Amino acid sequence: MIEELTSLVPEVVAGLVPIPILAGILALGAVATGVVAVRAATKPRPNYGPGPKGIPIVGNALELPTENDFLVYTSWAKKWGA
Repeated sequence: MIEELTSLVPEVVAGLVPIPILAGILALGAVATGVVAVRAATKPRPNYGPGPKGIPIVGNALELPTENDFLVYTSWAKKWGA
């Protein structure tokens, strides 16, 4: 039974979408992906101004104070200009 089903799979898939159309869809997808990648790579980066550099995903969460936070925020304001 399994051999019968596996032998039918290529016939069913080939019958659903003709190969030239499938190739065109794949080519169009590849071109669209390339266009999006080039636009993302050449897009100018926003200027966020001065401030501490964060690490990916976590950002600056590890630098947040756990006590005397008002003193740390005041020193950051003086350092980074707020």
